[in-house]
Amino acid sequence: DVQLAILLDGVDITSESIETVGGSLLVDPELFDLERVEIVKGPQNALYGRSAFNGAISYITRKPGDEFDATVGTDIGSDGQIKGTVRLSGPLAPGLAGGLSVMAHSHDGFHRNSITGDEVGGRDGYALAGTLVWQAASSVEVTARLSHSDDDYEVAPWAVVNPNTQYAIPAAAIGGGGLPVSPGFPTAGLDGDVSALLGIPGLLPLTPGFVPGITGTYPGGDSLRATMSEDPRTCSDPMNAATCSDFPGTTREVTRATLTVDWDLDSMALTSLSHVATSDVFQSHDANALGSGFSLPLLTESRFSTENDLFSQELRLSSRGDGPVNWTVGALYWQERVDQLSENRTCLTVLHPAAPNPDGVPPFGPPLPLRPCGPFSADVGPQGTFASFPTTWGRDTDHWSTYFLVEWQFRDEWSVAAEGRYVNERLEVTGPDGDTVIDPLGLQYNSDTTGCVGLPGVPGSCLNSRPTGTNSGTDRDSFFVPKGTLRWNPADNQMYYFSVAMAKKASGISALNGGIGAFQPDANRFDEEERMVYELGAKTSWLENRVQLNGALFFDDYDKKQISTQVPDPTTGLLTTRTVNGGQAEVLGLELELTWQATDHLLLNAGYTWLDAEWTDFKQITRSAGQIAYGGSCTPTEPDTNGRRGCIVDYSGNRLENAPEHSFVSSASYRRPLAGNTDWLVEADARYQSERYPDSDNRQELDKFWIANLRAGISNERW
Repeated sequence: DVQLAILLDGVDITSESIETVGGSLLVDPELFDLERVEIVKGPQNALYGRSAFNGAISYITRKPGDEFDATVGTDIGSDGQIKGTVRLSGPLAPGLAGGLSVMAHSHDGFHRNSITGDEVGGRDGYALAGTLVWQAASSVEVTARLSHSDDDYEVAPWAVVNPNTQYAIPAAAIGGGGLPVSPGFPTAGLDGDVSALLGIPGLLPLTPGFVPGITGTYPGGDSLRATMSEDPRTCSDPMNAATCSDFPGTTREVTRATLTVDWDLDSMALTSLSHVATSDVFQSHDANALGSGFSLPLLTESRFSTENDLFSQELRLSSRGDGPVNWTVGALYWQERVDQLSENRTCLTVLHPAAPNPDGVPPFGPPLPLRPCGPFSADVGPQGTFASFPTTWGRDTDHWSTYFLVEWQFRDEWSVAAEGRYVNERLEVTGPDGDTVIDPLGLQYNSDTTGCVGLPGVPGSCLNSRPTGTNSGTDRDSFFVPKGTLRWNPADNQMYYFSVAMAKKASGISALNGGIGAFQPDANRFDEEERMVYELGAKTSWLENRVQLNGALFFDDYDKKQISTQVPDPTTGLLTTRTVNGGQAEVLGLELELTWQATDHLLLNAGYTWLDAEWTDFKQITRSAGQIAYGGSCTPTEPDTNGRRGCIVDYSGNRLENAPEHSFVSSASYRRPLAGNTDWLVEADARYQSERYPDSDNRQELDKFWIANLRAGISNERW
C-alpha cells in the first residue's frame, strides 16, 4: 500500500513487500552519505512520480567538488551503538572529480527475548559508495554513482497483549439470527470461520456468544516483555527453549547505480536520470508470540527469500527564462521485477517449560501430549533439515508516464500553475496454484489428507495441497492526475495560495495471501483509490524576516480507499489477508508553523496539526466472529455458491486509523561563541501526538505521547 514516494537523487526507488504487509526493501535506514533531505506534502504526482500519493521524501547524496576534502565521523552510544564514516573527495583530473564514502554500523538492540534470553532488535552492517562528476563540456555535466550496502537485522521485539474484555457477537451473526452455526462451536457461529479455533474445548474456555478482546488504551511497551518463539533449528534440547536461539531475522544486500546527465541549453535545461538496482533479502522471523495468557500454542515462522530488480529512465526538459511563463515536461519509464521464495510454516506445539507464564497457570490447561509440532521439530533439529512447503511468488510492474508543469505570472502579484501526469501501468502477479497446508499437529506432509489428524470438530482443519504450478493474473490501469494552483504575492515576504489536486493509486492484484489456499488473481483484485485535495494556505515572513509564519487549511476526500484486511477465502471459507477497497473517507485538517529568530543566538520553531478524519461510508463483508463482535453490527449476506453466509459490518462514522487529532512539534537552538571560530550550542526539541486508533473499529487506542530530546555540543569550521 504505497502512500509516499521515496526518491534518491531524483530517482523513484519506491517499492513494497510481497505476500506480507510492509514497505520498501530498497530504502537505506542508515541515511548514508546524504547532503540534505527534502520533504513535500500532499499529492505531488506531476514532479515526484508514480508513488507521490501523499507527498514525497527526496534524499540528495553528496557530490564531490573541485577542492580536496576528507571527513571522518563516529557515533557511539549505549546498548552497543557504534557507527563510523569516512569520506574522501576532490579533483582527480581536469574536469573530473571523485568521491568515496564508507560506513559501518552496529547496535545491540534495546530488548531481550524472555523466552531465549537473547538480545533482540539489534543490527549491524556496512555500506560504501563512489561518485564521479565529469564536466564533459561547459554546458554538460555527467554524474555517476555506484553504491552497495549489506545489513543484518535481528528479529524485532514484540509481545501479545492479553484480552481485557468480552465483545458480544450480534444476534444476527449467531445461528438464531439466520446464519449457520459451526458444528461444536456455538461461540463462533459462522461456518468456516478460522476464529472458531479459539473455541476448542479444553484449550480456551469462552463465554457463549462472546469473543475475548481488547478495549481501551494499549499498555505501554515498558509494561510488556518481548516473548518470541525460539528457532527450533538451534535447540540442543527441543523441549527447553532456554537451549535455543532466536530466528536469524533479516539480511539485506542492495546494489544500485545511477547516471545523471545535465545539459544546459541556454534557455532550456535537459536532464537524463538513469537508474538500476538489485536487492537480495532473506527474512526468517517468529510470527507467534509466546508467554502470554492469550497466545495459542503454535510455532509459526515467516521465511522469505526475495530478489528485487529496478530499472528506470527519465527525461526532463525545463525552461530557464525569466519571462512570465515557465514550464517543465518529462517522461518516465519504470520497471520492477520481484521474485520470492516463501517457506512459511505453522503447527501446534506444547508449552515450553522455559516459557514464562505471567498468569501462573497455563492458559490452555495441561500441555498436549505431543512433541513440539510432531515431526516438524525433528525435521528442524540439529541433525535435520527444514521440512517446509516452499511456494514461489512474483510481481512484475511496467510503468510509463508523461508529465508537465506550466507556471504563468499573468500579473505582477498573481500567478497560476497547472500540472499533471498521465500514467499507464501494467502489473502481473504470480503465486502458487495450491499452498493450503493446514495440519496443526504436524503429522502429514504429502499431497492428500489420508491419515491426517486435524482438530476435533473443525471442518477442513487438516488440508495439505502442495503446489504443482503457478497461477498468474494481469492488471492494466491508466489515468491522469491533475493539479492547479493560484498564487497571490502582495509583497516580497508574503505568498497566499489555493490549490486543487487529484491523486490516484493504481488498481492491482493483492499478493497478500496469508499462506492459506491457492493464489486466486481474480479474487484478489482491487480498484483504483482516488483522492481529491483542496488546500488554502499562506507563507509569510515578518519583522525583517526574523519571524516566519506559515499555515494551511485542507480538505481530503477519499473514494475507494485501499486498505489491508482479512476476508474469507472464496474456496476454503477461511480468513486470509487481502488488499481491498474500503470505501469513502474525509479528512479536514489545519497546519500552522512558526519560526522565530528571537535573538542573534536563539532560534525557536513550533508546529501544530489538527485532523478531523473519519470513514464516511465503509462497509465490510466478513465471517470472522472477532471482526463482527469488534465491529458491533451484522447485516447477513445472501449465501454464496457454497451455502456460506457472512456479515456486513458498518464502520461508517468511525475515525480513520492512525490519524491523531492533535500533533505538535517544537524546537529551540541556542549558539554562542566559545573561542576563535568555535561555538558552543544547546538544542532541544519536543513532539506530541494525541490518541489514535490502530483499526477502523475504533475499539482499541494507542495512547498519547511526548518525546523530548536534548543536545549540547561544540563545533567549528573543521569539526
